[in-house]
Amino acid sequence: GLGLAIVRRISNLLQHPVRMKSQVGRGSMFAVTVPYGEPVVSPARLSASSLPVRQFDGLRVGVVDDDPEILTAMADLLVPWGCIPVCARSSHALLQAVASKHRRLDLLICDYRLEGGKDGITAVGELRAALGRHLPAILITGDTAVHRLKEAHESGLHLMHKPVSPDHLRTAMRQVIGSA
Repeated sequence: GLGLAIVRRISNLLQHPVRMKSQVGRGSMFAVTVPYGEPVVSPARLSASSLPVRQFDGLRVGVVDDDPEILTAMADLLVPWGCIPVCARSSHALLQAVASKHRRLDLLICDYRLEGGKDGITAVGELRAALGRHLPAILITGDTAVHRLKEAHESGLHLMHKPVSPDHLRTAMRQVIGSA
């Protein structure tokens, strides 16, 4: 059914093969082959001295997402890293927030799908044009539609797929800031 079609599409995008075994009267078994990842140290095993503390001290991060809960969660994540988040539900609202406080931005983090049929690629373009500079940007998506993923990859923006772990976000932030 629909679930298998979604699994097949995602497995093709990730290049993780799907296998099936079926016996009449007994049922079917589906398996997805996923490669081993790098081991991750659990947060409980980290000592206080090994935790990244304020590694982005003073970095002004513009966050655009139409979900207020996501904006709150992103701010809660960024502040302990030393960031100064400026959160808004649209590119227009972010520009107003920046202008009202005479703030600069050093990095953009933008959701792919925004209210009113807008997308994050357009929002980043608008923000860069309005601010007059090519800000480093991260585009976050939960979308699995092939044409949308293709468009996101072709945008040249650093693309991350939901759910985004804090470790992966920190790494992406370092990468895009370093390449700016």
